[in-house]
Amino acid sequence: MSGFVLALPFYYGKKQQYIPFILKRFLRIYIPYLISILLAFLLFALFGKGGINELGGWFSEKWTGSFELSNFISHIFLIGNYETTNVNPVVWTLIHEMRISIIFPVILWITFKFKPIKVLLLAAFLSIVSGYSSVYGINESLGFHTSYLDTLHYSFMFLIGALLAKNIKTLITHFQKLTKMRKIYENYEYECFNNIFKKIFRN
Repeated sequence: MSGFVLALPFYYGKKQQYIPFILKRFLRIYIPYLISILLAFLLFALFGKGGINELGGWFSEKWTGSFELSNFISHIFLIGNYETTNVNPVVWTLIHEMRISIIFPVILWITFKFKPIKVLLLAAFLSIVSGYSSVYGINESLGFHTSYLDTLHYSFMFLIGALLAKNIKTLITHFQKLTKMRKIYENYEYECFNNIFKKIFRN
């Protein structure tokens, strides 16, 4: 969805420069992310005492262990492959959103430069490479799908989204044709059944 929404203005709206684009993404993604991380680490430092067993296994595993400065810095700067499941486990999606936003012009260039089939093949290749790395433990994620190879996999979705945005008018036209054909078919089907029922009741 993000790839689709981000690509639409570039293809059919006002042209955007990279600096204003990345600044908007920074304000939209990183600032809320940073606030949530700082708050989570603060609460972890103040109240993290090994979880609450009564709330179940998943919950009791959070906010355990000791505070690590290196992990805190990694969270703040989105550096590398780091552990995300202990302090604020839901931030993994924002990590990929921010990383891919930085390289999104490259994704746009790919969808603009190459035919859809080549873009689809590239997207599939990126996903396969990421999956292969997971199976064989290459750059294994220390958090919840937060390695750079995991980002490679989610780039696949941004490529598909940008490709859909580029071809949205064509897709709408095809959909409208299908809708018209469906209406024609439904009318034909209705007439057939109507004639059958008329014959039955006449007999």
